[in-house]
Amino acid sequence: MRIASIVIATSVFTTTAYAEAPQLLVAGHGARLEQVIDAPHARDYRLLVLREELMRVRASRAEEEVRELLERARNDGAVVFVCERDLKAEGLQSRDLLKGIVTVDASRVWESGAPSAADVKLRSLCS
Repeated sequence: MRIASIVIATSVFTTTAYAEAPQLLVAGHGARLEQVIDAPHARDYRLLVLREELMRVRASRAEEEVRELLERARNDGAVVFVCERDLKAEGLQSRDLLKGIVTVDASRVWESGAPSAADVKLRSLCS
């Protein structure tokens, strides 16, 4: 009986985690761009590139492989974000990045209505 309870609890946790994760994927924090883009995700999702992967999306240094990865992600419905604080820490500005990457910080007001759960998580990661 106890094993069945553990299996059910694990199944519920996995389903809940999977339901939230695909809307926001994070490159950095131990995961490379390739890994997160290949992970299961929602059709329209947010792809956050953190400091560890930030230099890979810098326009002057981005390899063709990275450009193709981001193009594939966008074709899958991704909007690519970086944290303003990471740009500042590296002495970069948004114009230093590949085109189409959006910068976000904790104080930014969302312009298209109420933020989704993924937007709230995205903002918290960038604060």
